[in-house]
Amino acid sequence: METNDRVLIATDGSEDATYAVRKGIEQAKLNKASHVIVLYVKDLIYLSDMPEDDVTLLISTGLQKEGELILEGVKRIASDIGFPVETLIMEGHPADVILDIAIDRNIDTIILGKIGRSGIPKLLMGSVAENVSRHAQCHVTLFKSRPADE
Repeated sequence: METNDRVLIATDGSEDATYAVRKGIEQAKLNKASHVIVLYVKDLIYLSDMPEDDVTLLISTGLQKEGELILEGVKRIASDIGFPVETLIMEGHPADVILDIAIDRNIDTIILGKIGRSGIPKLLMGSVAENVSRHAQCHVTLFKSRPADE
């Protein structure tokens, strides 16, 4: 990283993503990054074909609250490390939002956990990390899960 590096760290709150957040902020501090954004994406793709009603509103609200809680944890991590971060909640498909923010904010490096939340949707839609690493116009750093000795 260069000293003027602008870093985007994406998190879904999973263990791997939280590890990537910590390592990414530590790396940004060490390399004197100029700006770090930590992003949580409310993935409402599964609600897109559903009518807007109380259930979809409840799910959307739940995802917003989940994002706020996750980013509060990120702020604590950043405070422990002693490096300020901007937190951001956006809505959309995670890979698309990450790539769009990277372009819009002139990001130099995107940091992700290699494995986020998993399950059938991951198998059907492909990995967010893989999609971002294939299509990003900047550097992408993927952190594997936390080593057992940490």
